[in-house]
Amino acid sequence: MKTRRILLVASLAAVLTAATASAQNESWRGKPYQQWTKSEATKVLEDSPWAQVVAQTGPLGDTGDLRTNSAVYAVRLRSSLPVRHAMLRLRQLGDKYDQMNEKKKAEFDEKNKPLVECPACADNYVVAVIAPAAADTRNLKLERTKLYVRLMDDRGRSRELVHLVAPKAAGQEVVLFFPRFDEKGEPLVTPETRKIVLTIDTTVLGLGPTLRRFEFDVSKMTRDGKVDF
Repeated sequence: MKTRRILLVASLAAVLTAATASAQNESWRGKPYQQWTKSEATKVLEDSPWAQVVAQTGPLGDTGDLRTNSAVYAVRLRSSLPVRHAMLRLRQLGDKYDQMNEKKKAEFDEKNKPLVECPACADNYVVAVIAPAAADTRNLKLERTKLYVRLMDDRGRSRELVHLVAPKAAGQEVVLFFPRFDEKGEPLVTPETRKIVLTIDTTVLGLGPTLRRFEFDVSKMTRDGKVDF
């Protein structure tokens, strides 16, 4: 009986610890982005309904060396407001925005207005991808890249890449643009959509022919009947 009690107490403690850790990991929820800490903003950009970091171990090029060719991809749905708020908050923290006077804050806000307002997001789903260091992303061209990249929903409907912004240096984002509406004016993603999938044939990145899939649960991106993407 005593052993059972010890096990029960240990189990309850484990559950409470896990619940506490989960709550801490989701601490960015329920507070204005202006109050997010650096770790909370980073959490939104790396592990949230709108972002994920995925590690893959395997041969990426011709060397076949599993130790040196581990791959880490980061994918962010940049047309979602939480992602843009997280990016802005990191800029704020880096520039010590909270300690600025009103004039300096106004100048900062004006400079970063395009990031928050994102005019292109009105007509496009915008996705940012940070590819492994071994990838060749600085010379990506639209006409070739659109053959290897696709945005789809769970019913197989898709959008073709229509624009991209290649990074200037390794380790920076590749920003991809997919049309929000089809020829009938209907969006790809609605509250009825179950998931959205980004596929990348890594041939275009110079990493060999591997199809990478990044799936996002639309129900977790939906608030008040609207999808934030």
